[in-house]
Amino acid sequence: MSSLNGILDTARSALLSHQLALGITGHNIANVNTEGYSRQRLELAARPATEERPRELGAGVTPLGLSRFRLQFLDTEVRREGARLGGARIGDQVMSRLESVMGEPGAPGLGEALDRFWSAWSDLSNEPEDPGYRIVLVEAAEQLCRDFRSAAVRIGEVRRELNEEVAERVNDINEYAEQIGRLNQRIFSAEVGGEVAADLRDTRDRLLDRLSELADISVHEAQNGTFKVYLSGKALVEGPHVSRLSTLSTTDGNGNALVNAVWEESGRELRIANGELKSLLDHRDTQLPDKLAALDLEAAVLVEELNALHREGYDLYGSLGIDFFDPAGATASEIRLSQALADDPDRIAASADGSVGNADQALAIAGLGARALDSLQGRSIEDLHGTLLAEIGARARSAKTELESQTTFVMELKNRRESYSGVNLDEEMTVMLMQEQAYQAASRVIAMADEMIATLLELV
Repeated sequence: MSSLNGILDTARSALLSHQLALGITGHNIANVNTEGYSRQRLELAARPATEERPRELGAGVTPLGLSRFRLQFLDTEVRREGARLGGARIGDQVMSRLESVMGEPGAPGLGEALDRFWSAWSDLSNEPEDPGYRIVLVEAAEQLCRDFRSAAVRIGEVRRELNEEVAERVNDINEYAEQIGRLNQRIFSAEVGGEVAADLRDTRDRLLDRLSELADISVHEAQNGTFKVYLSGKALVEGPHVSRLSTLSTTDGNGNALVNAVWEESGRELRIANGELKSLLDHRDTQLPDKLAALDLEAAVLVEELNALHREGYDLYGSLGIDFFDPAGATASEIRLSQALADDPDRIAASADGSVGNADQALAIAGLGARALDSLQGRSIEDLHGTLLAEIGARARSAKTELESQTTFVMELKNRRESYSGVNLDEEMTVMLMQEQAYQAASRVIAMADEMIATLLELV
């Protein structure tokens, strides 16, 4: 049977343990809206008898340690899908900007300028001697050239911005890796005595979630509580040690400056499958150059085919036509109207036979946009432009759909994780009430033991 001192000691252990447990519950409640916070519980167990009192009954309660509610497989799922989400986010941003560059959907752009250009030739064929129609045609041609050049310049600007973002993402990866490495060291030091550094682990998990959106990573926990973070098969973080990334400056075939991600120590190129960095590189190196090449092809065919037709016609002076577009500018970024023709619209070759009032050549040129061309393997300029717009539109819609789908999926995964790891106020209030009642009951035991000791002393 427990002595009075034993009763006091038992009640004291209950007071201290439930006071500590109540503090942890309060910590949970305080962090109910903290992103990435994992709820905690103090694990309690009956205190065993001691060597001094091997037959002691009711030795009290002892804290075993802190439990942190976290499921590693859910973290792994969130990070794997987070990398896909990061890539989808960049894809949606880039394709939306590309649609805007091309004036789609609905906004004035290159397609509308092409329509006005062909319409101006058609109008001229009705009144080939009218100076007003000739001026309108020159203005439509100059606007078309400006829209071609503007589209090429803006695609180049988007590409340069993506290039800058590649360098920013590399810096972000290094920064997150450094922070995770420092947290590994702090967690190791804090847990040497067997405790759980729950709040530090939460901070590290938040950083890993953010890092996973930049590049696909894999995470493995060592026995000492530190994390090994692998990127492209190589340890990015191992304990407190970090293998940094760097950027290597190169140029493409057109002399454009590019930066690529490499391992700082070896200079080996970083190869990843998902994430914002991967999407930035793909769009910078593949998608945008492909679209610019398609635009260059359209401009080159337009210049070559229209110049050839225009040279076959006759202007108002009865002379054979000159180049309508400057042949030196056969790319989207350089296309421009022939200066001699821009200075004198009467040199537009609308006649097919040199006679005044004939407009057969203007009519032939007006139909050039829809004509099947050998240089395009039977396709027309309008087909070429339509295919480009359709591909951009389809990719933009696909990117938006992928972003919406991936956002929903990642949100569902995070909600599942939150339902297990997050703080539920109703549950915490119930636990707090139980802890409070246990604390009050232990206080009553101490008060009762104190009265018993006082009574015993009175009998002495």
